[in-house]
Amino acid sequence: MTFISSTFAIFFAIFSALYFIAAELKKGGLKFQRLLLLTASIIFYAFADLRFLPFIFYAVALSYFGGLSLRIGGRHRRIRLFALVAASLAPLLFFKYSPAEWRGGIVFPLGLSFFTFQSISYIVDATKIRSKRRVTSSP
Repeated sequence: MTFISSTFAIFFAIFSALYFIAAELKKGGLKFQRLLLLTASIIFYAFADLRFLPFIFYAVALSYFGGLSLRIGGRHRRIRLFALVAASLAPLLFFKYSPAEWRGGIVFPLGLSFFTFQSISYIVDATKIRSKRRVTSSP
């Protein structure tokens, strides 16, 4: 789906209407907006090629659950951070530097570098957010 197609215009109009309706909801509007953004992004990405969807699901799941893991805190936080960054970089390194025979006809995902570095950015930012249980009062 290109930005200058009628398909995109219809998609964008429906998305925009739903997004602004969700903004008016008193309860659960923000959650619905976030879910709508995630769903619309995945649909838009799928229009490029359905074979790219496993990568986007991998990146989203790794970022979300990795961020939750780091926010909780606990022991071995730096090791988890290192492992999450390595897991985020793995697809990029595989597609950029592995021999073509290893890939076995797997298509290079669209926007791979962008998603990889956005995922790493989110994971690193999640280390700065403390869990509400660990908040202490200052004198």
